[in-house]
Amino acid sequence: MIETVHPERPTAEPANETVTVILSQLDPADGVSQLRWELRDAVLSGARTVVVDVSGVPSLSSDVVSSLLGVHRLCRVRGGRVELVGCEPGVVDLLYRTALWRVFHIRDRQGGWAR
Repeated sequence: MIETVHPERPTAEPANETVTVILSQLDPADGVSQLRWELRDAVLSGARTVVVDVSGVPSLSSDVVSSLLGVHRLCRVRGGRVELVGCEPGVVDLLYRTALWRVFHIRDRQGGWAR
């Protein structure tokens, strides 16, 4: 059997399969676009699982949810997932009302799995 090596494809395992992004540390004026870049960089660096710390964030905008869903699709292809940690009650409520609790792994402020 002949094995073809593609130079554009990385052959080594990623150095860090889990990357954490802290949402409250992003610049409020440029938050969504900065979040997209942070998530993009995390996935391009080879992360399978992206942990998004949403502590201190009372609710998620539709743009933030859209960005999270985009990175979720990429992580799922790699066998990973997106975890939301430090969720405030408003974020947990939003995720349950929209049925996104089935998509994301969510942990509340106490560190337990929400609901």
